[in-house]
Amino acid sequence: MNISAFYIVFMLSLSLPASGQSSQCSLKIDNSPTVRSFKLGMTVQELSSKNPTLKAPELKLLEPDVNGFASVTLNKSVAPTLEEYLPKIDVSGVGNISLSFLDNRLVKLRITYDGLTSEWGNVATFLPAIADSLKLPEPSNWRTTDKITRALDCDNFTVTVRLEPKLGRYEVESPSVTFSEAGLNEILQKRKETEKERQRKLFKP
Repeated sequence: MNISAFYIVFMLSLSLPASGQSSQCSLKIDNSPTVRSFKLGMTVQELSSKNPTLKAPELKLLEPDVNGFASVTLNKSVAPTLEEYLPKIDVSGVGNISLSFLDNRLVKLRITYDGLTSEWGNVATFLPAIADSLKLPEPSNWRTTDKITRALDCDNFTVTVRLEPKLGRYEVESPSVTFSEAGLNEILQKRKETEKERQRKLFKP
């Protein structure tokens, strides 16, 4: 092997991940982390069983649209508040929770934490806390999507950790973690287009 070829091989070896490391994780949705009693794949009925005080008006927020999709965001201070809607779930330190269901399955979960409780400074500080507590691969295995976001691609779902910084003197950080089923946006877009086509065929001048 001549010197030039050796140099190329050597440089390529430096760019390869160390043995055992990967930019992805092998977790499947069935084994995805449970966060504040929520887990990808759970049904509305399972949500209701964890919160037996939920009544028809509250569950109505999760009635699916024509595409089988339902979504609700619950805030700490906006009615129905987190405590009112989910009295059986520990929401301490949480600012809001967003739940998205498709065909009666939880396909997207976003939890935004109260920036007043803990101050992280940047996503690089916040990420290890999430990865460690949820037993996810260490931060070096996550990919960087932008300055304030890191993502981990698992088997058919993605975990995204984000920390929006303070915007002003009286603003607080907005740290969040999102679990989303792979291909969700594409599925919803296809169903919307199908529904639009159905409506066009039903049109009568």
